[in-house]
Amino acid sequence: MLGAKEIDTAPCARHALPIMTRHAVALVGLLLVVVQPWLGGCARRIIPPSLAELEEREIEYLAGIIRQQDRIIETMILRMEMEARRAAESGNPEEAIVDVLVLSGGGEKGAFGAAFLKAWGEVEEPGLRRPEFDIVTGVSTGSLIAPFAFIGTDEAYEVADSIYRNPRSDWVRKRSFLEVLLVQDSIFDDAGLLRTIEEVIAPRAGEIAAGLDEHRLLLIGATNLNQGMSSVWNLTELAAKVQRGEMSVEEFSRHNLSSASIPVAFPPQLLGGNLYVDGSTTRDILYLSPFDSTGELVARWRERNPGVRLPRMRIWVIANTAIIVPPVAVDPRDLPVLGRSLTLAIDQGLISQLRILEIETKLLALLHEQQVEFRYVSLPDGFEPAGSGMFNKSDMDRMADIGRAMGKDPRSWRSHVPDPMKPTALRAELERRRAGRQAATEAAQRDEGGPSPTGDPRN
Repeated sequence: MLGAKEIDTAPCARHALPIMTRHAVALVGLLLVVVQPWLGGCARRIIPPSLAELEEREIEYLAGIIRQQDRIIETMILRMEMEARRAAESGNPEEAIVDVLVLSGGGEKGAFGAAFLKAWGEVEEPGLRRPEFDIVTGVSTGSLIAPFAFIGTDEAYEVADSIYRNPRSDWVRKRSFLEVLLVQDSIFDDAGLLRTIEEVIAPRAGEIAAGLDEHRLLLIGATNLNQGMSSVWNLTELAAKVQRGEMSVEEFSRHNLSSASIPVAFPPQLLGGNLYVDGSTTRDILYLSPFDSTGELVARWRERNPGVRLPRMRIWVIANTAIIVPPVAVDPRDLPVLGRSLTLAIDQGLISQLRILEIETKLLALLHEQQVEFRYVSLPDGFEPAGSGMFNKSDMDRMADIGRAMGKDPRSWRSHVPDPMKPTALRAELERRRAGRQAATEAAQRDEGGPSPTGDPRN
């Protein structure tokens, strides 16, 4: 098979240098120059494909993407036809609805989305009650929540919430300095996170594969580094392969994990001869090409179902982050600057993608008379975890509590994505920060036993 190759030279690690003394550490810079060729040849590493190999594969790769998109559109139409028949048989053809759930990235902030989904099931208002989803998409941390939302049982939502409220200490392990030199693919080892997927998500492959018979879709977004493109894994199809014995549980789990493989932090995943990393690198939310205003889905529907109105489509987006981020004191060293820059790039990309999705849904309604609704929720503006370290439980509990409170309140949903740099948005943010500063000052005065804001002494 043409593509990247994984070379397992783990035995080299057994011949690594013993623990360095303080004098050896002082000479690390010189040692790197001397031993780098040895380390590069001795480490477990993935040899990338040549440019000639990539060029030979790119036509078939793109053709494969087109075939996959055709299958997705066909599945969507079959699901729409099923919903239209159900509504017609019930005597309410206007009630045919297709519900799409879109879950963004956000790392440990997935605690917000998992708790929101669970609490959403308590909403009683019919039009905003949590539905059974026809299509679920997820990126990064959203890819870990998506299978549970696709299964859609109360037990599945409970499990997803519990996973994020009880982060395991073995999900990620920081490698030692020597390990980083030897392994050279990531700062952290995420083997524990892979084990969790194998233990908790993979055993539900049968429930996921069952969605094929109902023409439902569970789609996960990753980034193909070799081809430089956003990529989609159809987990409903992959789960069916697991059921048929055509794919191992580990391979299925690695496809799922690839969407959350943060570059540099976590190892990339080698799948089908290509390297894959976090889906948020290219798209922090996965919305489908059939949603766009060119109307290919609409055209196919009308060709197959002349005179039959398309079902109403509702798109629900859960952004596992704040749209407006707070200021942060950034250490000027390399890694903190790099980390903050990447976070801001992804966050700003999410805003743009949400705005594009909002506009596309409006164009679908305007140009093709498609009934489509767009709603999204996110962590409150200005929210930032207070703790340190990845998967900090106190922060995740706090985000889960916020998600639970918002999930039970239908007013949490919004239908317009603001441009943070518009004058009206800037003025609103200024007032929000002033109010926050005033509230903090008043709270400090109360804690110190000083006068209340009205001037009355405290009792």
